[in-house]
Amino acid sequence: QTAAMVAEHEKKLADTCKELSAKVDEHRAEEHADDHSLRQSARRITEQRGMVAQLAARSESFQASLDETVRKFDQVSSSYAQVQGDLMRAQVVRAKTGETSLEGFDQAEAMAAEVKAEAERVAGLREQLATIQESLMGEKNFTARLEAFVKRIAAAPAARLRTGGGFQLDNTIKSEALAFLRELDQIY
Repeated sequence: QTAAMVAEHEKKLADTCKELSAKVDEHRAEEHADDHSLRQSARRITEQRGMVAQLAARSESFQASLDETVRKFDQVSSSYAQVQGDLMRAQVVRAKTGETSLEGFDQAEAMAAEVKAEAERVAGLREQLATIQESLMGEKNFTARLEAFVKRIAAAPAARLRTGGGFQLDNTIKSEALAFLRELDQIY
């Protein structure tokens, strides 16, 4: 009779151990999946930071190109105005002397074409700059939202914050979130 009770108690103990082991294994699998998701998120954040840096560099490059184009446009415009002034003076002199020359007209037409081409280039560069700035703003907004999420994870007690699956986050994820936030502070 004692042997039967011992056997029954051992069976209950074995069942309880199996049940607990299953729960621990399930929790570890969930923890591994979350760890994998966190690493993927960190990788995406790194990629997005790189994209933001590239977009910022392109924006600066376009701004410099735009500034140079505007400067050149101003030079061409002033040169064009000077040519027109010279042409008007030459016409007045010719009207008094009765001479006609097409050289000034050709030069004025060439300058007008150059001014028009530069104006079109400036408009194109402005459109590109606006597109890049819009894309950069979107990336910054996404990064800010992601940073806020990680801050929430880092600030919450590990045993209280739950996510969609309903499991509890352990201290490993919390410490990784804190490390990620320190990294963000160093970058920005």
